[in-house]
Amino acid sequence: PPIVEELELMVTSVDQLLDDAQNGVAEAQYKLGRKYIQALGVEPDFEEGMRLLEQAADHGHAEALFRSALTTILWINTPDADERMVESWLQRASDDGHVLANTLLQVLRLKGSTDDEKVKDDVVKVLEAREAGGDGVASIFLGLFCEGRSVTVDLARAAKLYIHASSRWFPGGHFMLAKLFYDGRGFLRDEQKAAMLFRRSAAQRDPASKEMLRTMKM
Repeated sequence: PPIVEELELMVTSVDQLLDDAQNGVAEAQYKLGRKYIQALGVEPDFEEGMRLLEQAADHGHAEALFRSALTTILWINTPDADERMVESWLQRASDDGHVLANTLLQVLRLKGSTDDEKVKDDVVKVLEAREAGGDGVASIFLGLFCEGRSVTVDLARAAKLYIHASSRWFPGGHFMLAKLFYDGRGFLRDEQKAAMLFRRSAAQRDPASKEMLRTMKM
């Protein structure tokens, strides 16, 4: 279960993983990337975590492929090149038998169509199962769905999911909750609360939150 994996990562030292990661061992790169992104026993460093996850993905690590794709999807204004990379990552993970990567890939390929509700229902069920097991990334993506991307809008649930992800030190959780306050969706618009949450995410070296703070001149 995700919570067990996170506890194991929490007690695993960077030194135990660093040599293997530097020598190209995909599992070590994946674990070290997770540690940095989620601040599991280390100071948070989103950019370094993503760099390591992508290295593991380049070596064909299925969960790293999936998490690299999912984390990239979370950021707004994703360049076309990144969108193609996301699809490539998901396809490779899917080919390796990663169930959620396969269902997410199908959802992305629907491109907003409502023709295949079963696919969307399937991915929501898988996300809910992973979220119940403590997977913060699943919390964030399920929250995006609750904002109206592929399922019925439920902003209150989206906020709860982002809070859950934030409590697990996923920078995307703070970022997405801040966006709800900034846009006035589900809450009264509140730039001060949004800025506070963006700062928490920026403290984890999240580039999207840093950019939002620059835009807000905070």
